[in-house]
Amino acid sequence: MRSIEEVLEGSTLTVKQYTACQKFHMTIRGLQGQEVFGNSRNRWLVGSAIATRRIERRELDIKNLVSLTKLSRQTVERTIKTMESDKLIYREKDPTDKRRVLIKPTKYYTKQSITMYENTVSLLRVVCRELDL
Repeated sequence: MRSIEEVLEGSTLTVKQYTACQKFHMTIRGLQGQEVFGNSRNRWLVGSAIATRRIERRELDIKNLVSLTKLSRQTVERTIKTMESDKLIYREKDPTDKRRVLIKPTKYYTKQSITMYENTVSLLRVVCRELDL
């Protein structure tokens, strides 16, 4: 097996930077795979769409989810149903348009997201210290 130095030949990364980044990515994959969110790609896509809309302060409905995730409507409906049964999201009638059903995160989901983000910030601080940043 090649040494880290051999692998990094021609790269601007130092062994210390490479090792810190490798630990960072392994830990991030662990955070992303936390059971509360589920490990399915579809759930991750729906969660990302919810987060994007929250940042943009815009409502999210099934039509938006299909557009943002590029999943079929049937797949989005099935994913929403499983996330609802896991108490991660809920549906609510749009007060301005009764035909539209909004998809919203539950407090439980939001709390878990914030915990994951806090863990990510802590991890970034550790990596910055390891990289002398």
